[in-house]
Amino acid sequence: MPYVTRVAALATIVLATLLVQGAFIGVQTAAAQTIPKKEDWYPAWEMIGDLTAHDPAIAEEAGVWWVFHTGQGLQVKYSADEYTWTQTEPVFEEPLPWWRQYAPKMNYNDVWAPDIARFNGKWWLYYSVSEFGKNSSAIGLASSSSIALGDWQDEGVVIYSDLLSAYNAIDPNFFLDKEGNPWLVFGSWFSGIQVARLDEKTMKPREGESAKTIARRRVQGQVVGIEGPTITYRDGYYYLFVSTDHCCSDVRSDYKVAVGRSENVEGPYLDKNGIDLMDGGGSIIDAGSTRYNGVGGQDVYENRLLVRHGYDRIIFGAHVLLISHLDWDDEGWPVVCDNKLNGCYKLLNKANGKYLTITFNNTMVGAKARLEKKGDGASFEWQIYRKEASHYRIQNRNSFKYLEVAAASIEPGAAIQQGSHENRSHRLWELVTQGDGYYRIVNKNSGLVLEASDAQGDDGSAVVQGINRGTDSQLWRLVWVEK
Repeated sequence: MPYVTRVAALATIVLATLLVQGAFIGVQTAAAQTIPKKEDWYPAWEMIGDLTAHDPAIAEEAGVWWVFHTGQGLQVKYSADEYTWTQTEPVFEEPLPWWRQYAPKMNYNDVWAPDIARFNGKWWLYYSVSEFGKNSSAIGLASSSSIALGDWQDEGVVIYSDLLSAYNAIDPNFFLDKEGNPWLVFGSWFSGIQVARLDEKTMKPREGESAKTIARRRVQGQVVGIEGPTITYRDGYYYLFVSTDHCCSDVRSDYKVAVGRSENVEGPYLDKNGIDLMDGGGSIIDAGSTRYNGVGGQDVYENRLLVRHGYDRIIFGAHVLLISHLDWDDEGWPVVCDNKLNGCYKLLNKANGKYLTITFNNTMVGAKARLEKKGDGASFEWQIYRKEASHYRIQNRNSFKYLEVAAASIEPGAAIQQGSHENRSHRLWELVTQGDGYYRIVNKNSGLVLEASDAQGDDGSAVVQGINRGTDSQLWRLVWVEK
């Protein structure tokens, strides 16, 4: 790496370290009224040191934890106590000559979204080189006898994509099926998530076999955010973890971790509601918190740790390493934090027995909410997931847009519509139980409640926010969607 580039990179690391270590001193003191506190319901390891990370992958060797993550030369950090983290030398001091064959316009030595695994007596490091926003990409492979020694050997290209390819060859994850056979899951946007069987000798896809698409998201034929896959096997199921929606927009990001499972490696992968991840399904297990937005780029370690990045409001939206213990509920689904109510629902108004939807199945920002009787189709289905200690986001499954108050109004009678992905308080809702399965849905920004403007609720009648009067037009039943 040129001297100037190395100095700039070192300065970035030092600054980020100081910011993280000083976050609870100078920064928090200066902005005590606006900086969110750590939520008890959102558990994560307490850590100090250099916590900067994006798309982290974790491994343990001889009692030392190692994290590989996106950055110049592929960034590496380690901890001997699960608490203090130190950045060390990157894997690649200089770009490998073959990278630009597949990603001609990639940023200098910028290596993405690694995965690290031990198999057949070696460490195998998969990684991505790519042109941002394009599928001019390749997944590369390096091997080593020891992470600590760092004797990495270039194993060349694993799989690549170009402008004519249906998929994007980035975000690799190595895993073993229940018989111990190696596989690679990868992909981003375009045709979605792919899975391919690996040859045990080459650690690359088996000759003559093609990858299979197992998850994707589309709106009116256009692809929308899904990437960063991880597959793990547990008690008869393969679990596919993905990062969905928008990354890389600092605290505005609505990146989140979703999951589906299947009895077969190649799917179908269904979420808790039975919705196929090929049809936009995915049960959300982590959407961050008041402090952390845009969580994703996850890795799952031995079915007991969830590792991912999050954009930290305390340090001006910098991406930081988050590690949490991964629990499993009685039905065999992974749990990161208290995720009561997380799932896909129809919202049924008590006064008129009609369902909340978006006008004419419109997928555009600003399309108004309304009530209809039929209640069939994705535009009537809402993914509800916890975002803050007491507040949820409500996302339409047809458009992947969010329920909001128009123009962030605080006035009674303001229209309800679907809005963009950025984290804003007028897109956050408190669900207050009223008994008998009904909820009062309160907007965080205005403090007003979601209500049917017409208690009789003719098809097409409007939905607005209003002063809480305790009427049936302001009560909503959450009807669990089952496919």
